[in-house]
Amino acid sequence: TAATIVHLLGYHTPSDGGGGVFRWDAGSTLLDDGGLTIIPNGAMTKGRWRRVTSGPVNIRWFGASPDACGSENSASIQKAIDSLPVSGGAVLFPAGAYRVADTIRVARNSVALIGEGVDATTLLADAALPAVVRFGDAAAGDNGLAINCSIARMSIDRQEGTIPIGS
Repeated sequence: TAATIVHLLGYHTPSDGGGGVFRWDAGSTLLDDGGLTIIPNGAMTKGRWRRVTSGPVNIRWFGASPDACGSENSASIQKAIDSLPVSGGAVLFPAGAYRVADTIRVARNSVALIGEGVDATTLLADAALPAVVRFGDAAAGDNGLAINCSIARMSIDRQEGTIPIGS
């Protein structure tokens, strides 16, 4: 049988980096994660649009926006990380400045957060935020450790009082 596919032009607007190709999977019952798996109209018990991917998961697929003056990206980045399989994987942070108001949590092993260069990709956070990125999860057992994780090719800029801290 022929597969039904659609080409999404963007997440918020065309060419914003959040677009891609999706394939209809009539038997899927996966949860909607906002980037890799989409439930049309949010109410179906079966049938999902599944993103066709290869390589790292891109935070822009989940709505992250490199607008240092506007968008807050904690939830979008967290969804991208949480979409990885239990075995881990890589998350791409394309060039830009991404504001975060909440700590980004990596609770899986073998997760790589990869930017496009320390002068190209920046996480912006208020200096009062206890941690910008936290590897491990105390609620997950194993002393809350996440092993074989890394951050590469990006910078983290913490400035006092510049970004409201979230919950």
